[in-house]
Amino acid sequence: MEALSNAPGIFIGLIGWAATALILLEVRGVNFWQRRFLIVSAWMLWMVPAFDAVVYQGLLPADMAMQYGAMMTGLVLFVVSLSVFTHGTRSK
Repeated sequence: MEALSNAPGIFIGLIGWAATALILLEVRGVNFWQRRFLIVSAWMLWMVPAFDAVVYQGLLPADMAMQYGAMMTGLVLFVVSLSVFTHGTRSK
């Protein structure tokens, strides 16, 4: 994880994705599943360039960036899946 502390592009991508996700959560006229799909798509739109910039600058080797990207994407999918699971158990 020490290599990630030298990679501000990843943190900028995380902040941008979080801001985009917060905006998407407030959008009216979009159903639950479309909103989740847009949040996961926004993850890819923010993080692919962030990891690409880190590799291009030579801060992380490509294989390590792919491992971190896969780990973080898995974590995001887990959190989104968890929100889907808890959404189904809420009373209306």
